[in-house]
Amino acid sequence: MRFHNPSLSSIKACLDLLVVCLLWIFAFYLRFYTYWSAEKGIPEWGLYVKLLPFIVLIWAATFHSMGVYSSHFRTPLLEGLATVKACLIATTVFIAMTFFYEEYHYSRGTLVVFACIHPFGLLGVRSLFRKYVRYQRKNVEPQRILILATGARLQEAFSFMTSLSEPWQIETVLSVGTEEEHSRAKEFCKQKKWPIRIEEDLEAYFSQQYARSLVIALSHEQYQKLQGKLENIWNQIPEVIVIPDLHVYQQGASPIQYIQEVPAFFPHETSLTGVGLVQKRILDLLGAVVAILIFSPLLILIAVVLKLTSRGPIFYKQERVGLDGTRFDMLKFRSMSVSAEQETGAVWAKKNDTRVTKVGKFLRATSLDELPQLLNVLYGDMSLVGPRPERAVFVDQFRHKIPQYMLRHKVKAGMTGWAQINGWRGSTDLQKRIEFDLYYVKNWSLLFDCKILFFTLWKGFVHPNAY
Repeated sequence: MRFHNPSLSSIKACLDLLVVCLLWIFAFYLRFYTYWSAEKGIPEWGLYVKLLPFIVLIWAATFHSMGVYSSHFRTPLLEGLATVKACLIATTVFIAMTFFYEEYHYSRGTLVVFACIHPFGLLGVRSLFRKYVRYQRKNVEPQRILILATGARLQEAFSFMTSLSEPWQIETVLSVGTEEEHSRAKEFCKQKKWPIRIEEDLEAYFSQQYARSLVIALSHEQYQKLQGKLENIWNQIPEVIVIPDLHVYQQGASPIQYIQEVPAFFPHETSLTGVGLVQKRILDLLGAVVAILIFSPLLILIAVVLKLTSRGPIFYKQERVGLDGTRFDMLKFRSMSVSAEQETGAVWAKKNDTRVTKVGKFLRATSLDELPQLLNVLYGDMSLVGPRPERAVFVDQFRHKIPQYMLRHKVKAGMTGWAQINGWRGSTDLQKRIEFDLYYVKNWSLLFDCKILFFTLWKGFVHPNAY
């Protein structure tokens, strides 16, 4: 039961390289033998033909390194997007090579035409190749497959079946689980016109029925319940595919990864990795420097007013928990009396809090007390955008009460965040605030950061829950 046919991939790779080479020659023809003027004359075609070995090497290496023919691309759309991306990278390398190739200065027009037409040519030939393969498979007898599944996971089983490179036919769907799961399974099979059977005694069924291929897609609970029986079942079947239920573990944005051929799953992985980390750090540095320059007169004014109106330091340092649980000193303009927590201990500020000074009340209401955290951003302890950092004592409380709470520590703490611009700050629903923080962590992008910064500036720093 193949979902990735190595022979087809080899044919596809050879076909791709042939198409790229032909389109390079075609681009040369379009540039010099059509209505496009050639003021310097038509060069020898052999000068362009001699680049074909380099084209083959560059495109073959790029496509292989980027996994264009990998089994991970289950749909033509995903494969097409990967192909276009690989074409752009290969073209960049090729143009750079021709630039340093001192023997002859190649026509920029030819390079541009080639860069524009060859991705579309590849996609077109790929489409024709897929149609040809489908046509040839019409005469192949479909493989009869049995599915053992719970209703909620039949869609995943169907998605898997559609990725198979060989023709198939569902013999029977064996539904297991609760009555609700049976109902979902019946509804799904009715839509797909699959035969379905509710089977309680699976071992007896498989001892009497012969099945060549079996796909198992059960819920995590059913895998645990049937663990002993499943081994006896698949010992009687030549070909078994098990689709594990990993949703119970998936909290972040990471798929299964193979490390030294060992499958590993990182439930707290985020989309903020690799180049994204560099992009976010550049945005933080540029944003922090620009903000400090813009707000420097205001920063100086606030420092002077604080020094003249109340006893104590200008800045207040408080230990907070940041990236991966590391602790750092977060800076703020001091807005409370020096002995604010000597009697109360670590507590959140509340409305009309007597510990807040008169100037501090204004600073907190306008969020101006947070401006010194721009220095934390420069140091790298914080980011402009991210979940707001909490004190260690509160983190210890919340991580035991709120599911996935620690996932918010997979990114740097921020001066502003998705929860804050949506109104979840101060003494608001903690569960809702964490929900927005986790959404940000799982769906991070540089554009998302820019959007949050824009709405932070647009909505202003004043908020009724800031006190």
